[in-house]
Amino acid sequence: MFFLTQPIPLLPIWAGYIHGPILTVFKIGTHLASVIGSVILEQQAAALTLCFVRKYQAISRIDSQNEVKDHWLLIVGLLGQVLIGLWVTLYFFSGIDRATSLLYIKQNYQEYSERFLELEDFQLYLSNEITIWFIASAGLMVVIFTAIIIFSTVKMLKLLKNLENQVSQIHLKKHKSAVSSLIAQLMTTPIAFLPPVASGFLLCLFDYEHIQGEKFQSQFNVQSNLLSFIVTSWILLAMTSCHGTINCLVMIMTCPPYRSFVKTMIMSRRCPGSVN
Repeated sequence: MFFLTQPIPLLPIWAGYIHGPILTVFKIGTHLASVIGSVILEQQAAALTLCFVRKYQAISRIDSQNEVKDHWLLIVGLLGQVLIGLWVTLYFFSGIDRATSLLYIKQNYQEYSERFLELEDFQLYLSNEITIWFIASAGLMVVIFTAIIIFSTVKMLKLLKNLENQVSQIHLKKHKSAVSSLIAQLMTTPIAFLPPVASGFLLCLFDYEHIQGEKFQSQFNVQSNLLSFIVTSWILLAMTSCHGTINCLVMIMTCPPYRSFVKTMIMSRRCPGSVN
């Protein structure tokens, strides 16, 4: 998504727009593009959660007494899609149409009204009942995914410890390497999810004149705080766009097959005649 679009926040208002082929070529608006991007991120989280469960199932099959049945895998997969479906539905309906957005901006941010009229497309978000439900559903999804991952990880580590004297060291090392790789990938997940969430919370927490409609005693403090928030938000958004690259590097470093493939590719380019 970040190769096809550039999200641009319209601070200090809780609004933004996109720039790039997603809008100009595919004619996908800001809100729909953000929904699609969010679905992709959530599907990654669901897939990673399922990977933990599948690895737990694979290790449990070594010990038939603790084997995880296939139906548990199906339940976790369906649960993830139901949670994502609920969250996406609430997110989609939290969007506000252009006419209502322009009217709201004209009434509350008159100094920005003409600038918003010049934009081909933008999206404004308000704090209302559906937004609260949207945030609550996102929190529920995070709690459930995290609980499943923690449960699976604890069970896998216990099983591997109990199986140390029952399986070969090579087989055991492969399983431990796979678990370590999954945990490493999990550690990169906050890079994708926390920056947008933190940016939204920062916007809610900072009591700006244009957001709350209150007058500040020092205009310098307003400008200084606003500049700090804008810089922080841009850094957080930049971190999000780096998630894919960082995750690929983690997979190369922690997965022996990927690491071997990269080594082979590097060697073949340096010494073309030595690799057949």
